[in-house]
Amino acid sequence: MSLGTVAPSVAYLRRHLGPAERLTLAYSLCELEFDPSPYLMVLMFKKSQSEAVMVSLDEAFELLKNAPIALFKFNMMNHVDLYVREMSYENYLTFRPIMNGPFLSLDVDGGIPKDANSFIGCLYRRAAKDGYRLVYETKPTNIPSINGLAHVFIVSAVRP
Repeated sequence: MSLGTVAPSVAYLRRHLGPAERLTLAYSLCELEFDPSPYLMVLMFKKSQSEAVMVSLDEAFELLKNAPIALFKFNMMNHVDLYVREMSYENYLTFRPIMNGPFLSLDVDGGIPKDANSFIGCLYRRAAKDGYRLVYETKPTNIPSINGLAHVFIVSAVRP
């Protein structure tokens, strides 16, 4: 039996999963080494907005084409930092994780995410589909975290 016959359709999941389940699905699929792209929903915050937005991969990419996205990063490893209290970085649209796992990997080699099923791996593949490439920048911050001060990992989409 192929996975295509057992994997539920995106439409089915949208009808039967609530927002919390839809947010955790990508993390779980990545943990199981499945491509979460068709089901991906993530939370984004921006200081100028009063509440979070829940976006799909396509919506995240559309936002990324217009402005960089920030992710808080542990200062000692290439992984999204879950322990930052700030909801957003400066006035960037900021990805906020809801649980830990390989979906939060920020490992990049030669501009290509090492984990294709991580959030940035999914963004990378989505950008490539439309002829864009991703550019990454890491900067220190004065924002406290569990292991000292967090860094910020900024992702931009550019046309080659």
